[in-house]
Amino acid sequence: MSTRVLAGLLALAAAAACKQNPVKAVEPELAVSSLEAPFGPVKLGTAGTVTLELRALTQSAVDLTEIAIDGDAAFSVDAPPAQVPGLDVRTLSIVFRPLEVRAHAATLRVRSNDARHPEYLIALSGDGSTAQLTLVPGCDAAAGCTGSVVLAPPALDFGEEPLLRRLPLEDAKLPYLELRSSGAVPLTVTSVAIEGADATAFTLVGAPTFPADIAAGASTTVRLRFVPTLQSQLSYAATAVLTTDDPLAAEVRVPLTGRARPNLPPELCLNLVEVAPPGGAPVQSYDAAADWLLAPPAGGYDFTLTRPIPPRAVITFSAHSPGSARACTTDPEDGRLLLSYAWSLVSSPSGAPPALAGETGPTLKLVPVATGEYVVRLEVQDAQGNAAQATARFRVEVRNDLVVQLD
Repeated sequence: MSTRVLAGLLALAAAAACKQNPVKAVEPELAVSSLEAPFGPVKLGTAGTVTLELRALTQSAVDLTEIAIDGDAAFSVDAPPAQVPGLDVRTLSIVFRPLEVRAHAATLRVRSNDARHPEYLIALSGDGSTAQLTLVPGCDAAAGCTGSVVLAPPALDFGEEPLLRRLPLEDAKLPYLELRSSGAVPLTVTSVAIEGADATAFTLVGAPTFPADIAAGASTTVRLRFVPTLQSQLSYAATAVLTTDDPLAAEVRVPLTGRARPNLPPELCLNLVEVAPPGGAPVQSYDAAADWLLAPPAGGYDFTLTRPIPPRAVITFSAHSPGSARACTTDPEDGRLLLSYAWSLVSSPSGAPPALAGETGPTLKLVPVATGEYVVRLEVQDAQGNAAQATARFRVEVRNDLVVQLD
């Protein structure tokens, strides 16, 4: 049998086999990731987007013959695909742009050449919403804020402030405005500004950069500082002006008031905090919080009965009670910043008075030799020249233990 004849017989056999077992074409099949597309609340004038997945479940491409929305015109489809390649995925972006404050609903139709599921219907829903501002003025008295607030309509009164502070008040002690986004969508605060004749006396502290977006349910705090600007002016007034995208609070005006006062003198206290007897005897300390009397008595401090002091003991006075720079001795405006101290010996028993050492600082050391009563004075002055003073009395004596001998 020739090669040509054999090839012809094989071709006939193959054709017969194909007629008996025909190849069946793979039908296109489409799946949609969800039959619902809820947008939730969306701010008027903005857009929300929900993305669906269109998946070809077979090797045959799916032709998308129609993608359309029935119902509310607030919904639209962004650049719909025309086909999903076999075993591949395409995304479908649905956009919601509400123009009214109300509930919106529509139906998205997706039609294709999928014989089993020629049409999918996807429910669309969303709420048109607006931002909502809740403004809460505050002044935390527990943190040391000395101003006052009015809640409705909101207003801040900063109380009295000195003409000069070299140590600014801590932020926690300042009055503030809390800006709450109390609606279902974010709030945009476009600006916060100070206006009015005395605007330069009031400044924002720790404010965010505006415009600022505040998420729904969140808040931000803007603190304000009042600093008198003129020695001849006692009362000050200005207005904090807030602009937002809350249609009911597009502009909110908050009155600001404050008064100037003279700088106050330092608040002075002192204590005899240590006695170091001669000869290496144990040092006696009196520097615990309970050992301090923070307000000087009318007649001065008297340590004659509470601080046993033998001759030649090294005794130490201190004007700084335990605690921060706002503890005594302190200046109401500037804490312990730029305070000057002047110690002097007012009286002593007959004999050589003890030499003063360290008399220009907050501590004083003395080594009294003669027995009897002594009085020291401390004067403290702040940077503006305001002064306060107090005296302290102590006694130096020899104390012999009483010995009883029994026969």
